[in-house]
Amino acid sequence: MTLPYRTKLAEYQQKAEQSLADHRPDEASAYCQRILRIDPENADGHLLLGMALLAQRRVRPAITALQHASDIAPRRTDISAQLARALSLSQQKA
Repeated sequence: MTLPYRTKLAEYQQKAEQSLADHRPDEASAYCQRILRIDPENADGHLLLGMALLAQRRVRPAITALQHASDIAPRRTDISAQLARALSLSQQKA
C-alpha cells in the first residue's frame, strides 16, 4: 500500500474515532466505509464500524463487522471484547 493510501487510512481512522468519542456514530460509520473501500481487510476499520453500529443499536450488522475484524486479527483482545459485548447485547434483545 502506498504512502498516500496509508495517510488517508490514518486520517479516516482518527476521524472515525473522534466521531465515536463525540457521539456521532453515523459520521463514524461513513469514515469506516471510506477506510474499508481503500482496504477491505483493515481490522481497525471493521472494529470501528462495529462500534459505530452498536452505538446506533444495530446489533446484528455490528456482530458481522466485529466478526470480520476478529477473523482478520484473531489475537486482538480489543476486538474480542467488542464482539463479546455485541453478542451479549444480541442475547438480551432475544
